[in-house]
This record gives sequence, structure tokens and C-alpha cells, in this order.
Amino acid sequence: MTEAATEVEQVLQKISFIEKDIELHKNILVSMKENQKQEMEEIIGKIVEMKNRVDELKGSIAEIDPEVYAQIIKLEEGTARFKKIVEARTLAQVVTLDQVGECRIDLLDGGQFECLVKALDDKGNWIGLTHDGDVVEFGAEEIMEL
Repeated sequence: MTEAATEVEQVLQKISFIEKDIELHKNILVSMKENQKQEMEEIIGKIVEMKNRVDELKGSIAEIDPEVYAQIIKLEEGTARFKKIVEARTLAQVVTLDQVGECRIDLLDGGQFECLVKALDDKGNWIGLTHDGDVVEFGAEEIMEL
């Protein structure tokens, strides 16, 4: 592994830890009572600080390895598009790569799309988010899936 790759990996680990901390603080915030306004404001302030730190760390990735940074941004944008699409539909099934160890959409024409996540809507259409951050959609008539 190159020195740049090692640096990027370390930054990504820091980002991951901070994002987990943000989620923890969000859960704390949700569990607080309405009369704890000062404490709520403090938690919100911490969340904002942590989000700013994540942005700074992402910026440092851009300096270390602009290509990796571009991939991260593309994946984030693809994730946002995927979420927007699936939120507008009634889903019958969602499969994630980390859930089952494999996530792929198989097409009748023999094509395959490896994905991070795929969702089946109530009309039998599949929507997938690829490893590259691309969002793919296929009609029920195009896929081999059940």
C-alpha cells in the first residue's frame, strides 16, 4: 500500500468514527426531554462541530489523493440519488452487500450489475447502487430475479 493510500485509509477511519459519534449524539438528542433545551443546544453544537470536522477530513483526502476524493463524492451523490428514488416507491425488498455478502442484479440478457444495495419495488422493478456510485434501474421484464 502506498503512503497516500495509507493516509487516506487513516482519514476514512477517522471519518467513520466521527460519523458513529454523530449518530450516537443524534440518538441522545432524540431521547432528551423538551425541558432540556440547554443540553439539546449543546448536543446540536457538538453535532455541527463533528460534521464540520468530517468535511475538513474529506477535504484532506482531496489533497492527498484527488482521484479517491472524486470517487467518494460520486458515491455520496449516488447514495443520495438512490435514497431519493427508493423513498418515492413502495419497496418489497432491500438487499445490502454487508447483509448477505453478495449484491447483484442479474439481467435476462446475461448482464450483471454488482451493487452495494438493491431494492425491489412493489411493481417488480429493481433499483441498485453500484460500487462506483452509479444508480441503475431495471424493469421487471429485464431481470432474472424472482
